[in-house]
Amino acid sequence: MHLRTRGTVLPWQYYQVRFETGDDWREVRILLSAFAPSGALLRATPDTASVTSLAAVTCGRDHQADLSFRWIWCY
Repeated sequence: MHLRTRGTVLPWQYYQVRFETGDDWREVRILLSAFAPSGALLRATPDTASVTSLAAVTCGRDHQADLSFRWIWCY
């Protein structure tokens, strides 16, 4: 997952967290503190009040991905 805030001004700036997936539905809980900055110019932990977007991202190799979400809840 990639998360952007008002502080991620440049296109290559984001916060990222990885998690394992599988064929069956399951609940995944990700703490905001688990998101790591993409570079040294960003805060260590994103500020909740400045979150602007959350994106599901697949990358790293040539592949097809089926991303399905029942719901996303921020707490």
